[in-house]
Amino acid sequence: MKNTLLVFGFLFFGTGLLYAQTKEEVIEADRLLNELIIKHSVEKAAEMYADDFILSTSSSKKKSKADMLKDIANPDLRLDINETTDISVIILENTVILTGVLLQKGVYKNQSFDNKLRVTDTWVWTKQGKWKILAGHASLIP
Repeated sequence: MKNTLLVFGFLFFGTGLLYAQTKEEVIEADRLLNELIIKHSVEKAAEMYADDFILSTSSSKKKSKADMLKDIANPDLRLDINETTDISVIILENTVILTGVLLQKGVYKNQSFDNKLRVTDTWVWTKQGKWKILAGHASLIP
């Protein structure tokens, strides 16, 4: 009986640690991607997007990985703030759903903007041992 409780306790405690570590890793990956976008670091950002990445927007647009990288490289876009807040995380095996509020403030083609977006991102753990963003949705918060 003691051995059973010990194994159960280890599995429960170990699973809790793994959950906390995974949650923090994905939140950090999201923070890093937001920072790379601000810096127009296309090559490094490209490594964080799955090849089949797809973003759907509240205006019914779809964007691929290539579209996102083109946006990141765009010299007409300057982001002063690109930060996800109010983050919630759901974990199932090697997949994480991250939801939050994305704050974006900057200038695009000499027009200032200050947006809040409700975002849902799907992150997957790859065979290469990295978190990659596979899908996202963003809706403008009025």
